[in-house]
Amino acid sequence: MQRVLCVCLNPAVQRTMQFQGLRQGQVNRAIKVETHVGGKGVNVARVLKQLGVENVVLCFLGGKTGEIVKEKLQQQQIPLQYVEVGSPTRICTTLLDVENHIQTELVEEGTPVTKAEIEAIDRLFAKLLPQVNMVTISGTVPPGVPETLYAEWVTLAHKQNVPTIVDAPGQLMLKCLTAHPLLLKPNWQELERTLGESFSSPKDLKSVLQNLITQHQDRTLGWVVSQGEKGVYVLTKDESYRFVPPSVPVKNPIGSGDAMAAGITAALLRGESMRQAIRYGVACGTANVLTPLVGQIEPEDVQTLYPQIQEVPF
Repeated sequence: MQRVLCVCLNPAVQRTMQFQGLRQGQVNRAIKVETHVGGKGVNVARVLKQLGVENVVLCFLGGKTGEIVKEKLQQQQIPLQYVEVGSPTRICTTLLDVENHIQTELVEEGTPVTKAEIEAIDRLFAKLLPQVNMVTISGTVPPGVPETLYAEWVTLAHKQNVPTIVDAPGQLMLKCLTAHPLLLKPNWQELERTLGESFSSPKDLKSVLQNLITQHQDRTLGWVVSQGEKGVYVLTKDESYRFVPPSVPVKNPIGSGDAMAAGITAALLRGESMRQAIRYGVACGTANVLTPLVGQIEPEDVQTLYPQIQEVPF
């Protein structure tokens, strides 16, 4: 049985509150409130579970909120490996305005971790790596974690022939450029912030990605850059293409990139080509927007959407 290690060093207790119209500066009464586990890596793990792929989440946990994370993941039958830390796990809140189809994210940064806690999770990653077939590394890290840690883990995985997909901001991702990741998977806006520049067109994006691959001597196998309903841009040293999803009713787009990462991972583990896997990932990401919860898909929706994904030139 194939197994995936889902790295999520900055998980959260995620509260999703729905409002029939959200008025700034006024009293707003929620029509529905749900609590679940958040964090990009947890979203990946949840979707992998829904796709029938075994996985284990690696994270820091602390305090009463950390206990909630453990309880919720246990209820969902998602295995968890963690390092107990002295700081409480963060709380993040999603506000959904169902009347105007607007979502607002209130995100805590997370509390600092110590050098000893970082060393402990480094040892735990090395211990888990021989037990998995693929690694996804997603999201931010708590204060105190060095920006080189993800790259060190990607390098270690590469040496053990375990492919990695990295979806992380800023230097956390850039440090991975020379570490031999299988894919780097930012969205368009995240990549602009990371590189400190704006892309006026897909042509600009393509030029930048080609330069990055060349500069780093092909040690990054490929880029997958998402742009919401406009689709996904894919570039490797050998080819480039773009997938465009069909127009669908949007209930909650948050977590779609994580669902896409899970779909790509699941398809690759089934032995599908990179092109097929990314197309399947786009179908998973699109399926995510059809549900009100973050990192939630219906496999039947994925099967319906997959043949509707269009490939166009990039």
